[in-house]
Amino acid sequence: MSTESAERTPGAVQRLYWDAAAPQYATTYVDRWSACEDRQIADELRSLVPPGKTIVDIGCGQGLGARILALAGVPLQHYVGIDLSLGMLQMAPPIADGSLLQGDAVDLPLASGSAGVIISLFSALSYVEDLDAAFEEIARVLPSDGVFLTMHLSRWSLRRLAARRFASREEFGSRFLDVDGLDPAPVTVFGVRPLRGKLAQLASQSTEHSANPCSLVLVLVVAARHGG
Repeated sequence: MSTESAERTPGAVQRLYWDAAAPQYATTYVDRWSACEDRQIADELRSLVPPGKTIVDIGCGQGLGARILALAGVPLQHYVGIDLSLGMLQMAPPIADGSLLQGDAVDLPLASGSAGVIISLFSALSYVEDLDAAFEEIARVLPSDGVFLTMHLSRWSLRRLAARRFASREEFGSRFLDVDGLDPAPVTVFGVRPLRGKLAQLASQSTEHSANPCSLVLVLVVAARHGG
């Protein structure tokens, strides 16, 4: 593959965009509803994350997942955050006894069976073009008793769905990271049914947890126990 072709691959486009957008990410997506949303997600994760397991966070960005796990009282000594964007990872605060790795959801830099729990919050999987490849990697890295937790719907993905439904020019709804010279990072807002299909291939059992703790905040966390 030529250098020019490599720079146009979905992963390269995502990485370039988020590297450039990293400095303004937190100020764009943190608002008066964020603390309420974070507490609700922490409440969900508190009962779903088994203790003492290695936790892999796919699409960890600037470390929000680690902060929410800490809010839930989950120890982070076995936490591994993975993100495609080095720029986003460099903006994350240090995580004591945890680690942050640059990597792709479709090619996780981890050994098979090495993660007791895999999480992916805030619709991070909507930025992955090849969901089949991502779920193959999730299945590879999880052991037979592993748990996969994904936050499929959030305020931001719901706004993208509304924008698409009503043909809005604002692909990201009312919040948009404007990076000079770069198009928005491509997203795939897939429905709950395709997600359930992927989980059926991955899991021996799955449960859905949804909550609406305050106006404009909606969380859907899907927990799937991997079947060996």
